[in-house]
Amino acid sequence: MLSGLVRNVAISAVSFVVVSVIGLLLVPVLVGRYGLLGFGFISVARLFLPTTSLAFLDFGFGEITTQAIARARCDHDWRRATGIIGLSAGRAMVMGLCSGLALAGVATLIPGWMGIAVDGQAEMTRIFLVSALLMPVLFISLVFEGAIKGFECFVLLRGVEVTTALSYAAAVLWAVWGDHGPGMVCYGYIGSLVLRTALAVGSTIVLLRGKKVCLRCDMPADREWFRRQCRLFAANKALGTAQGQLPSVAIGIAIGPAAVGVYEALSRLPRAIKAVLGLLSSTVLPLAARLDHAADREGLKRLGQTGVLMVGLVSLPPLAVAMAFSRPVLQLWLGEAFVPYWGWQALLFLVPATSVLVSFGGTALLVRLDAVREMNWLALLQLAIQYMISIATLPLFGERAFILGQAVSVCLVFAMQFRVIGRELSVDRGLYRALFRLLGAILLLAAPGVWAATLVRGWPSLVLLSGLWVMLIWSLSLCLALDARQRSRFADLIRMRVVRRQPEGSP
Repeated sequence: MLSGLVRNVAISAVSFVVVSVIGLLLVPVLVGRYGLLGFGFISVARLFLPTTSLAFLDFGFGEITTQAIARARCDHDWRRATGIIGLSAGRAMVMGLCSGLALAGVATLIPGWMGIAVDGQAEMTRIFLVSALLMPVLFISLVFEGAIKGFECFVLLRGVEVTTALSYAAAVLWAVWGDHGPGMVCYGYIGSLVLRTALAVGSTIVLLRGKKVCLRCDMPADREWFRRQCRLFAANKALGTAQGQLPSVAIGIAIGPAAVGVYEALSRLPRAIKAVLGLLSSTVLPLAARLDHAADREGLKRLGQTGVLMVGLVSLPPLAVAMAFSRPVLQLWLGEAFVPYWGWQALLFLVPATSVLVSFGGTALLVRLDAVREMNWLALLQLAIQYMISIATLPLFGERAFILGQAVSVCLVFAMQFRVIGRELSVDRGLYRALFRLLGAILLLAAPGVWAATLVRGWPSLVLLSGLWVMLIWSLSLCLALDARQRSRFADLIRMRVVRRQPEGSP
């Protein structure tokens, strides 16, 4: 069980590092070519898509499909699974059609609301109309990516994502070198999403043919399960969108596109890391679905015990070093103009640092509707705290008030969220003790990294010093945070079992 999880995490880590590096390298290219106003224009154009602020309209179709495929691999009820895929795709298409019509209806108004300059409003309107036309296709992509995830074919899924990122990078370079405006970059991004949909649909059809089944569009027998899942996932998606994506919309309306550009630039690296770590956690959903369907409580407990600690051990040291080296990162990446903001970027790294542990455990709980409901209430509490702080400090800090609101709210609610995860996965106190030791060791060792960051003189020294610091924290954390049994378990997973495939029907 855990060897397959480690393998999928490793595959996801490599692919998402590639995707993130591509995205981060494109930011200075775009800022350098189009300036903050142009970068803000591109950021605003990307806000109204299913993967950003319109994610609240995703009723969890992808996650429901993942669970259906994972259960079929356990009980071989492929008729039910393919029925759910067809039903999810149909509902996603309807949702995409409705959201597309709504977006087309306000396409001429949004540029004015977001403070886009008059000479750019017509171009922005055209971009929104193209997005509205393609919205059904983009929503369907979520379903078929969930199907690939259910088969645990993460090599295939991550290959789709890397190909999409490379196609967008090619479009950006073509637009920059061809002296095209920022609107062409937006069209390139939309085109890359259409390519992603085509690859996901084709891959799913191939995987289903391997099972000698085909897509269906009939209502499954347990349609009430489908409806309850949709209701809870709708709330979950809406809360996640309000926390992570709506700040850019609020900044655009309250301040303007230049402020959106500043916020997007400062949040791009922490957000990219959060996305990487969140999608690493997505590898746990099909496994948790199979364990829950087989009523394997001991398996879920081991998944929580080892998985949460493994994800924390892998991800927290690099995040701590990223906070410590935030100043030279901004200086070398975006230039001297952004150096005064380094403390705000460092503060924003608290979001992925706390989210990575909650995301792993919370994803495992998506198979339990009562737990999802409780986590949604805590997310609503976090959202209320976030926007209260952001609105109260907006006159003082401007767009950075939304960074402060996010960082403080995730820290305040973290303990309550992790309490629910620990209770539902039946983890023992040994996990809490190990996590406290891990956090203490990381804070103790990362603090001197702020001094080491002052020695950076260029990209080579940044890579060398930050890499050495991460390796130091990793090595000492293994000794300080883990006991002999846990170290032996991790060594066994890495050395002996990472490449071994589990039988498909067994957990």
